[in-house]
Amino acid sequence: MYQIAIKMLMGDRAKYVGLLLGIAFTAFLVTFALSYFAGFMTRGFALISENSSADVWVMDPAVSSTEMTINMPSSALGRIRSVKGVNYAVPMSLSDITARFPNGHFQTFQMIGVDDATLAGAPVLTDGRLPEVLHTPYSVIVDPGGTSDKLQTPKAPRDQWPFDGAHLDVPTRGLAFGDELLVNDHRVIVAGLSQTIPRFPPRPLLYTAFSNTIRLFPSESRRLTFVLVKAQKGISPHQLAKRIQQQTGLRARTTADFKE
Repeated sequence: MYQIAIKMLMGDRAKYVGLLLGIAFTAFLVTFALSYFAGFMTRGFALISENSSADVWVMDPAVSSTEMTINMPSSALGRIRSVKGVNYAVPMSLSDITARFPNGHFQTFQMIGVDDATLAGAPVLTDGRLPEVLHTPYSVIVDPGGTSDKLQTPKAPRDQWPFDGAHLDVPTRGLAFGDELLVNDHRVIVAGLSQTIPRFPPRPLLYTAFSNTIRLFPSESRRLTFVLVKAQKGISPHQLAKRIQQQTGLRARTTADFKE
């Protein structure tokens, strides 16, 4: 019976080839869709995964993800720290900025401002340096964030910050320690490189100390996007999140809930 079926199937070569191509294409689409979904689910909350030591994330009541945010007043940090059960609470700033390379090219970055004292949220550097490099004013750590060939600076010194206009079509290389970028008319120094979890959608990342965000954008009155909270021993994250929300009026979510 099976032999007859196989002979009938292979008897018409055109239909047989078409069937194989259809099965192969369907399998490709299913695999692609699953891979895309898996990438979206893991990269969509990359920032949360990188800060797994935080038990609770506190944010403006209207914020529901790390992709669509609005900043809180700086006084929110003190109010959160005063809640009973908080072991420590550190600030984090998120903003989209445009940085100019020495040859005139520009690139949009997501700037992540981390706590000056603890450097909670700073990435691991690929060159072996410590995150403490961010304690230097105007120092930054750059990360491709899932992109490729976006962090390019001119090779030749004569093409860096030229006086005769932009040198756009010149040989370039990847950013390295000691290179400079221009952010809001301030020169910042690349103090390190990192390779964190790729973002979705992909975009380059620029890490710096929270105090540096104030130096770079002094006119902005609100820079506090998230507060990362660690619960005291014996206090559950859900219990603490509920307490923070009741006492401050801000939105507080556990790390696990924020990923959903």
